[in-house]
Amino acid sequence: MKGALSKCGSALALIACLAASPAMAGQFLSGEGLYQLCTGSAAVQRDAPVQQAECMRYIEGVSDADDAEGNSCVSPGVSTGQLRDVVTTYLREKAATDRHLLPAAILVRMALASFCGRGPMQK
Repeated sequence: MKGALSKCGSALALIACLAASPAMAGQFLSGEGLYQLCTGSAAVQRDAPVQQAECMRYIEGVSDADDAEGNSCVSPGVSTGQLRDVVTTYLREKAATDRHLLPAAILVRMALASFCGRGPMQK
C-alpha cells in the first residue's frame, strides 16, 4: 500500500509540473523549449532537476507513443536518461538551427531514428 501511495504522490507531482509547462498551455513544445528543459536552462521558475525530469518524461512519452504504434526501435534496456542524452546531443549538434522551428516531438523522433541507425542521413 505504501508503494501505491508513493507512486500516486509522484504522479500528482508530475501532473502539477506538467500543468505549469508551456506544452499544457495550449502550445506545442518547440525543439528549443525541449532543449532548454533537457539542459536545465529553461526560463521557468523551476529548478534544473525538475526541468530535466520534465524533459525525460516528454521524451519517454514520445518513445512510448512510437512503441504503441509499432514504430519504436529503442530496445527495452535503454534508460530514459540515455534517451535524454541522445536527444540532447542530437538537438545540440544536428538540429541546432531546426530546433527553433520544429515541434519537439518531431525532433525527438528524428533523434531516436538516428540513434537506431534509421535517420535521414543513414542508408
